[in-house]
Amino acid sequence: MRNKVIYSGMAALILFSVTVSVISEKGEPAADLLRENVEALADNEYGHNIYCLGYGSLDCPLNDRKVKVITGEY
Repeated sequence: MRNKVIYSGMAALILFSVTVSVISEKGEPAADLLRENVEALADNEYGHNIYCLGYGSLDCPLNDRKVKVITGEY
């Protein structure tokens, strides 16, 4: 019984080592993707250049005003 525990522990250690080595080889693209996801979550949903013009019936995404025209990146 003790040998089974030792062998299964060794197998788990080898599996863990192989997994870490594979992840470390491919780590850079994952880091770039993670960085892009964080930037996308930090940015607002409507892009950088949003302008709300006039008074009307549209909801401005920047505040709680009702506007006539919303321009910019969507």
